[in-house]
Amino acid sequence: MRPLFHPRLVHGPFGDPGLYVAWMHKARAILFDLPDLSPLPSGDLIKISHVFVSHTHMDHFVGLDSLVRLSLGRDKKLKIYGPAPILDQTAWRLRSYTWNLVGGYKEGLVLEVTQLRGNLLESTLLDCKEEFRDKGLREVAVFDGTLWEEPGVRVKTVLLDHKVPSMAFSLEEPLHVEVLKGKLEEHGLRPGGWLRTLREKVMEGASPETLLEVNPRERGPLPLAWLKENLIRCSKGQKIGYVVDVAPTQENLEKVAGLVKGADLLFIEAPFPESEGHRAINRAHLTTRKAGEMAAMAKVGKVIPFHFSPKYGPDPSPLVKEVKQGFKTLMENPSR
Repeated sequence: MRPLFHPRLVHGPFGDPGLYVAWMHKARAILFDLPDLSPLPSGDLIKISHVFVSHTHMDHFVGLDSLVRLSLGRDKKLKIYGPAPILDQTAWRLRSYTWNLVGGYKEGLVLEVTQLRGNLLESTLLDCKEEFRDKGLREVAVFDGTLWEEPGVRVKTVLLDHKVPSMAFSLEEPLHVEVLKGKLEEHGLRPGGWLRTLREKVMEGASPETLLEVNPRERGPLPLAWLKENLIRCSKGQKIGYVVDVAPTQENLEKVAGLVKGADLLFIEAPFPESEGHRAINRAHLTTRKAGEMAAMAKVGKVIPFHFSPKYGPDPSPLVKEVKQGFKTLMENPSR
């Protein structure tokens, strides 16, 4: 199975926290947190369509300006999600600049900012052509655990305690849809843009009678039922967890375990070694062992620790070893 999502950390294990996720079959990408974005080339940054911010401590939000600057003059809607009051914070950041020249752009960037406040999602649009002015208009929806969903992808979240609200995220592919390239030849069909439409229709659960144009067009439109039976293989989709800046409390532990349960990959912070547990509690962060235990409790496939305190660098291997020990111990002794 070729993965749909290809995640990589923006920085190394001791740098600002951030996860860039390239999206196969789409000229798009997803970003978790907004750290210093200088390690990412412009070609990667302009693909970002959705940003999920855990909270607005500086190392998680400083990249907003860079991303907006690169996106100016493009016909693009950039969607940003985070805990309240990220909507006001984004608007204030943008209002600190002077925008008197943006009227010359043929294309206009629009930010759609959505914040989670209690059990409500509040959204607004900040339009470059209107100098990103916040008009005070809010679209409100009841939060059901899902922040964003479209065919083939879903992002869920929980609010955690970090002395401020901080959000953990799971990126889920509900169903993995794979085109069997060998079957195309067998049935006299050729690759093309129609395969993207085919994948989307399968993920949407479209009617089996739906007709799709194929390549070559001379074959005429073919029913989705036939295409699915002969060209498609469906399997369990990917699940990726992202957890940063969270106090080591039992409530947080249980929330995280529920959110990222069964994830293939879990990217999780581990700023402090187990010997510095008192510092972790004071700073509302995880220790290495606690990060490993969280991963084990959620029964994830693989844990990737990061956001280590630079104080313990430059070699991450002792910290990684402690995370893996916590993961292994709890997996082997689940009653601990």
